[in-house]
Amino acid sequence: MATVDNLNRKLSPDAVKFGAMGLKPTWAMRSDYFSQRYTTHWGELPTVKVMVCPQPLPAVLSDGSNAD
Repeated sequence: MATVDNLNRKLSPDAVKFGAMGLKPTWAMRSDYFSQRYTTHWGELPTVKVMVCPQPLPAVLSDGSNAD
């Protein structure tokens, strides 16, 4: 106990704590925009539409020229 007191005096109050004291989180998750059923209702899941190209697109290099 004396060692914990010495460390807290040297570093800062509550620098060393016992596990039973717990921690107060400095942040909290914001759930303002979540649906109440965000993982349980299929109709509320986002959908993605994919367009399939009939032929592959030509490869383009980073300088804008074609790789062909």
